[in-house]
Amino acid sequence: MAKSIFEFTIADGATTSNPHDLREYEIVAIQADASFEGATISFLSSGDANPDGPSAKGYDAVVDSAGAAVTVTITDDRYIVLAQATQFLLAGLACINIVSASTETGAQTLRVIARRCL
Repeated sequence: MAKSIFEFTIADGATTSNPHDLREYEIVAIQADASFEGATISFLSSGDANPDGPSAKGYDAVVDSAGAAVTVTITDDRYIVLAQATQFLLAGLACINIVSASTETGAQTLRVIARRCL
């Protein structure tokens, strides 16, 4: 199955990345820059076609059925394969943002490796 790479960038002094529409994808792995400062990441998602538009409701934290945030432990300069349960929770989310647990010093890029959902 073909994989795609989506680059999420967290700006200098920020915690939240730019959005990507991953409705047709399942995240399987994440790779962070060597200088990434956050120890964990969490996710925001919106079902709106235009979540930043004038009538949009915006983004919500992605949580499991118990209300716990879906998080991934990130180690800089590593290729992190997500556990199958985490892959399932993140599959097909629309307009997703990644949130670092720490304010980043310098722009940071997270490469999200995803496969198309059938």
